[in-house]
Amino acid sequence: MKIYPSDLTESQWQVIENIVDPNQRKRKYCLRDIMNALLYIA
Repeated sequence: MKIYPSDLTESQWQVIENIVDPNQRKRKYCLRDIMNALLYIA
């Protein structure tokens, strides 16, 4: 997977991970990848 400047850093992801439980339900795509895609578009 390509890395973009808009991607979340590890510390930023930890903050978001505390707010939104990524293991709450089974997902087809990684929640972090979805967040990175949204930040890239924005």
